[in-house]
Amino acid sequence: MARAGPRGAWKIMPVIPLRKNMKSRRVLWIAAAILGAALPIASAQVVTQVTDFKTQLPGPGALDDAGVQVVSGSSADLFADNAEHAFQLVSFDAQSGSASPLYSHPGGVAVATSVSDDGVWMAFVSPANLSGANHDESPELFVMRNDGSGLTQLSDETAVNGGSVKSAAISGDATRIVFSANTDPLGQNPSLTVQLFVIQRDGSGLAQLTSFTAGSFGRIAISDDGSRIVFGHDGDPLGGDPDLGGEVFTIRADGSSLLQLTSTPAGYGSSLPDLSGNGGTIAFQSDGDLTGSNDEHFDEIFSMGWDGSGLRQITDTRTVLGITGDPASQFP
Repeated sequence: MARAGPRGAWKIMPVIPLRKNMKSRRVLWIAAAILGAALPIASAQVVTQVTDFKTQLPGPGALDDAGVQVVSGSSADLFADNAEHAFQLVSFDAQSGSASPLYSHPGGVAVATSVSDDGVWMAFVSPANLSGANHDESPELFVMRNDGSGLTQLSDETAVNGGSVKSAAISGDATRIVFSANTDPLGQNPSLTVQLFVIQRDGSGLAQLTSFTAGSFGRIAISDDGSRIVFGHDGDPLGGDPDLGGEVFTIRADGSSLLQLTSTPAGYGSSLPDLSGNGGTIAFQSDGDLTGSNDEHFDEIFSMGWDGSGLRQITDTRTVLGITGDPASQFP
């Protein structure tokens, strides 16, 4: 149950299963009365369930800018051609939930993908030999149109134990892709530490943006014009994260202006950043008390400007009378 809270925040109220004895029902009635009196009613929203898998798994969905198409990896046998339940790329209509095949391969394609604003181009990481150039079947970076044409393998790590691509995000205008990998394509990463790279959609302009000595990357996101990048990381590249907790960083696509925007207290972390299309606003998840409104240290959603200014807590998650488990607001 969601209610509008103070300062425009949202209070996420977990639903409590009904019990058969009257005492429990009285507690629920009292709780409902208190909540109803204390909190204003939120505006109704229409929620559409796009998938309905009983025994298989959908990957995380990627939505185009118009909100028409959801692209995801799926292990379901939706079209009677995936008896092995490998992850294939599928497009779902955001309104009706109807599914259309995008790309399939006998060994599977990808769990997740990133799509351009117009939904035409997508970038994804796959261990499959999709184009005939990935004979060792290491996870590599691919780009493709939403009709299956234009499939191109953009990375190619052939060395034994040479590393692989970990994650990728395509800019809204589909010109540039940012990806993380523990490879050394340019001779600048001999330690094979996971680094951040950018490349143009046509395969040109490969550049290594970071030279970190330790740590791992979380979610990465890129602005529509491909100039700004935000990412989560649990290393200490600038000396501002000595406890090695998860923090939010930004960098420009030319490798300049690396900044650590959050300084979450030890024992807590900030992660899963996302970036607005114009590159001006960042949303992220944290269980830190970053603004003085999260003393219970639940996972909450925060937002701030590209330069770290204007930090505010968006959600205000609460338990119901202290009798529910730990709630959370996650994955902005």
